[in-house]
Amino acid sequence: MKKYLWMAVIIGLSVIFWPQGQTQAAAAFKDVQGHWADKDIQTALDRGFVAGYPDGTFKPNGTITRAEAAGMLSRITKLTPAAESRAFADLEGHWSRDQVRKLVALGFIDAKDYPDGFGPDQAVTRFEIMKWIASGLAKSEPDFAQALIDTREALLPTPETYGGGIAKDQIPYIALVRGTGIIFGFPDGTFRPATTTTRAEVVATLLRYEKVEGTEAQGYKALNELREVALTGTNLFSVTDFRYKYFDENHTNFQGIQGKPITGRTGLVTIRIHKMIFIPMNGSVYYDWFLDANAKEALERTNGSAMYVIEEITFTSNTEQLDPDSYRKEYSGGLVANYGFRSEGKGYTSSVKFYNARAMDNEGYIRKNESVRVWFSSGIPSDRSSLLVTDDGTTMLLVTKADE
Repeated sequence: MKKYLWMAVIIGLSVIFWPQGQTQAAAAFKDVQGHWADKDIQTALDRGFVAGYPDGTFKPNGTITRAEAAGMLSRITKLTPAAESRAFADLEGHWSRDQVRKLVALGFIDAKDYPDGFGPDQAVTRFEIMKWIASGLAKSEPDFAQALIDTREALLPTPETYGGGIAKDQIPYIALVRGTGIIFGFPDGTFRPATTTTRAEVVATLLRYEKVEGTEAQGYKALNELREVALTGTNLFSVTDFRYKYFDENHTNFQGIQGKPITGRTGLVTIRIHKMIFIPMNGSVYYDWFLDANAKEALERTNGSAMYVIEEITFTSNTEQLDPDSYRKEYSGGLVANYGFRSEGKGYTSSVKFYNARAMDNEGYIRKNESVRVWFSSGIPSDRSSLLVTDDGTTMLLVTKADE
């Protein structure tokens, strides 16, 4: 009798400590021990999000198909469809049919992206994953949907922004997954949207997605920054305590001076500022993209008393031959002080990481009336006001809360 009583107690405890339908933790796959994603894979296995192969392996470094990725995502999302979908005739008889169609009904997958059929056994690309989960975020919370609209002109912190590799219509989806921290890209900052991905990478990505789904978009600093730059040309409010102060009633923000001519002190050059990116010591989504190791070290030495201002400008020579040294003398101090242009051999380069301004010509200068669009860097104090005046007299002052 005592024997059966103890058995009943043990069974009762198993019901308490293990989820319904699961009597013990699932055994780990034999080929994931020591893998960088081993904990994520085990978590996904224990929660029933993934399945392995009959031989007991997971093949973490193996290329993943559209069907496999869609199956994982359909099990991870907490969203439920309001209607059924009958998309993709080529899914009939395929094991993933219901899971893919669930994602179509939820809006993760757009059937128009696959006019010739879903191709469930084709390798999924990195961008397909990015678009699926960004679309899922947009369905989970209205402000994520607005963020997809706001970031259409986002400045992505990746060398692919200028080096190629990201199509314009891909930008908002990449901005959303980067801004929420679901996908950071490779160590070199690239996202490589056209390449395939692995089973381990997708598991780790989808577990991060799960934590973001249904949360508030405003809670993600990097996303706020990408949105602000896309909409206004600057990240001022996202990363600093500065506020705009104008000495007229017609201007209230960065657009007051954006794109307006600012001529140097002796008239040799005129610049127009298109974007103004602030990088304080506590970081920015652009920190690793714009700053190399030396720049980061210099910023750390300020102990928070200064910050970089990285500006995209068009500068136009008003003299027959404009060289770097002459340019520097035209602007000093404040927001348009230039520390970024330098002459290396014959030609200009920009100090901004991943973006090299084209050589002006073989002589190392630009000619009169020639305009060039480049990035340069300057620096300002973090606790004092900075002034900028355009040729038409518009005066913008950046003030701290203490100055207000």
